Amino acid sequence: MLVDYLNEIGEAINEHSPELAPKLDELVIDHIVLLVENGRYEEAKVMMDHYTFCKAEDGVIRLTPMYQKCRVEIARRLFNKVDTHDEDSRNELTRAIALLEECLVLPESLGEKKAAGAEDNDFYFYLGRAFELKGRMMKHASQDYEADRTFSKASKSYRLGTQGYTDIDSLTLPLQKQSKALYAARCFEALGDTEKAERIRRLVENAE
Repeated sequence: MLVDYLNEIGEAINEHSPELAPKLDELVIDHIVLLVENGRYEEAKVMMDHYTFCKAEDGVIRLTPMYQKCRVEIARRLFNKVDTHDEDSRNELTRAIALLEECLVLPESLGEKKAAGAEDNDFYFYLGRAFELKGRMMKHASQDYEADRTFSKASKSYRLGTQGYTDIDSLTLPLQKQSKALYAARCFEALGDTEKAERIRRLVENAE
């Protein structure tokens, strides 16, 4: 596998010419970017999961957005395969939930830490959706107790997805926050609070 070969090269470089290690990282990152841009999310995920990157300089975010994007896009593809009347779809949802939960905590092998103040509204929205689909599947299978527990997890995820956007009157929405704000609106909507959802959407529209 390519990533194993690259790790072998990385080990040799670290042993004999450690100053070149960041250059290898740059080449691997460029390759990952191309994979992501072409929708080859599974391949990009494998590369990020198994290649050991150098520790990033303080404050430098190189891979986090791609690490998270791959997982979200794979989860979304899994959603499209789900049939809530088909018990076999449970495996797709279980994997989707695991992928989305991985977006919340970065692995050490990535070489970077989550940025201070990073918002997770989109990940919690998709987690809520995954739990909701799983709950419907359990309901259809007459597993009422498990279905109710799973619906509770969906509600909790949606509530977490509103974090940072509950006090709408004091909200300011710079460009980099607008996509997260829209996911917060979708979470409010899923919780039945359409008024807050619409207020956030209007704020985003007025900020553009």
